[in-house]
Amino acid sequence: MNRLPVLMYHAVDEVRSPLAVSPAVFARSMQRLRKEGWRTLSEREVAAGRDAGSWPERSFVLHFDDGLRSVKTDALPVLRDCGFTATVFVVTGWVGRSNDWPGQPSWVPRWPTMTWDELGELRAHGLSLGTHTVNHPRLPDVSEAQRRDEVARSCERLAAECGAPPDAFAFSVGMVVGLGAASRIGIYDYLGYYNVCYIGDEVRDPGRVIPRSIANSTIAVAVLYVAVNLSVIGVVDRKST
Repeated sequence: MNRLPVLMYHAVDEVRSPLAVSPAVFARSMQRLRKEGWRTLSEREVAAGRDAGSWPERSFVLHFDDGLRSVKTDALPVLRDCGFTATVFVVTGWVGRSNDWPGQPSWVPRWPTMTWDELGELRAHGLSLGTHTVNHPRLPDVSEAQRRDEVARSCERLAAECGAPPDAFAFSVGMVVGLGAASRIGIYDYLGYYNVCYIGDEVRDPGRVIPRSIANSTIAVAVLYVAVNLSVIGVVDRKST
């Protein structure tokens, strides 16, 4: 099976932060990729490629964590111009508020999050929506009951607000923590038909998860080419119903 690079962003904003890429750099990165013949895949296409054993050449996946408003105001116009799609992972308890959830490090800038109506607009434009828990806890640090609750309630809330179940789920584990604990979370009963996405390299079962590359403003394009040789993609098996 060939490998599929996944680029993940948070904010598209001028502020200097490891979690932000400037609108100009983001636009240039996407335009360069488009010019070089790259195309994005939706979560359904990722799953289909996994089942088929390969993905189209020069294809990649775009993820935006936390559901920040800059995705709509600054990223969406670029994506539409390039013909790209993406998946936005939503912290469902903080929709229409900000990313100032409990435990957010002080060095992280506070940005507004999108409303449910704005998220619906993204879906209408062809973007996928995934969940990123209810309150963005560090999942390895909470009890299994809390993990299950965070996952189940986030999926239920997004489905209720948007009229369709989430296309994927991203674990909230922090930027540098290993995933040994997270990989043992017994929540697949809730996630049997979702793509499950991890950040990190400690993955016990790489055939069932998607390790994602973090794309910063200074290395956004370079990461894509490097990730072709480094990324490993997997998808949680679809449950029979």
